[in-house]
Amino acid sequence: MTVEVLKRSDVAKPTVEELVQRARDLRPELSARTQQTERDGRVSEELTGLVKGAGLNRVSQPTAFGGFGYGPSAVFKVTYEMARACPSTSWCTMVANSNAWFASYWPEEVQRDIWGADPTTMVVISGIPVGKGRKVEGGYEIWGAWPWASNSDNCDWAIISCAIADTEEDKPETQWFIVPMTELLIDQDSWDMAGMQGTGSKTMLRKEPLFVPEVRRVKLAEVVAEATPGSTICGNDLARYNFATLSGVVLLGPVLGMARGALDAFVEAMRSKVKTSLVAGASTTAGATPAVQMRVADASARIDAAIALLLSSVEPFEAKVVSGETVSVEERVRIRRNIGFAARQAFEAINILSEGAGSSSFASKAMFQRFWRDLSVGVRHVTLDTDSIYLMYGQEQFGLPPQGAY
Repeated sequence: MTVEVLKRSDVAKPTVEELVQRARDLRPELSARTQQTERDGRVSEELTGLVKGAGLNRVSQPTAFGGFGYGPSAVFKVTYEMARACPSTSWCTMVANSNAWFASYWPEEVQRDIWGADPTTMVVISGIPVGKGRKVEGGYEIWGAWPWASNSDNCDWAIISCAIADTEEDKPETQWFIVPMTELLIDQDSWDMAGMQGTGSKTMLRKEPLFVPEVRRVKLAEVVAEATPGSTICGNDLARYNFATLSGVVLLGPVLGMARGALDAFVEAMRSKVKTSLVAGASTTAGATPAVQMRVADASARIDAAIALLLSSVEPFEAKVVSGETVSVEERVRIRRNIGFAARQAFEAINILSEGAGSSSFASKAMFQRFWRDLSVGVRHVTLDTDSIYLMYGQEQFGLPPQGAY
């Protein structure tokens, strides 16, 4: 697929359906490069160029700076299609959109620094406050190591986190900082996993203190209270979406897409696979056996049910947020419950298929085994911890304060 990289901010805004179709159109190219992406431990610059050229990294980027301004449900739909061909490229496209959405919380001048010269610029994040830092005049000094930075090789800006007290009387609190990637090093040997290898989720390093002006800082408390600097920008609807409530939605695009990709691969393999038998001349295909047919029905129903339940709650929620309506704790926790349910269904669906796949589906070149490995790792993201999510929902239902992020 040959595409021209979109760099102008005045390009006509595509519909969500058009973006989904662009993702489908990329699938043959993504599939052809999946093995190489895994071997490289990252999505290549060339493949990133194709994603940028299709505008798929700008689904949830502020419209004022060349993005399309769509909510998490649109990112879900786009990356779901991509993951059916290449889980790692889908994941990196998902985080590019998720991080663009997160960057919408910063003031307009910071967003201009990121996208003013090039609207296709991507942002990486390592959101856990494991860095070191201190308050200084005019801003902060930060340093340390920030892991799990997916797609870091392809990004020009980074969001990193530290727990810092602004005064001696304050307790340390989580604060996020946007910095140019030129100020950080990437530990190229820090990502070696059984699955999701191609995401390049490496560790970013800064040994010496780096000064960050206060304008490039946003506090966790501001995000939770929906009172970030970006929320005061006229027309910046993305900053109204609560990250704690909805971040799991975008993660499920790649996760459920992997489950569907595994289903596609399973059906294709079972169509031609001759069922193993000690009887000479046996020629029954695996797909002709009831047990295999039942697995396909079970797995596909779980995937479809997860998608239907998720979107039936998320899309009305997004419309409510954009219109300025108040959303209740019950509505937020229900979306979190649906996220946990969807994650579990994806995991169970692929395991139902794997139990009937046969050893040939786990050959090193087989697509099924890559989906199985990648989903098994990706679904373990802390945001998709179904047990914790279900506890939170149960607490709310019994009138107790929900314990967790919602």
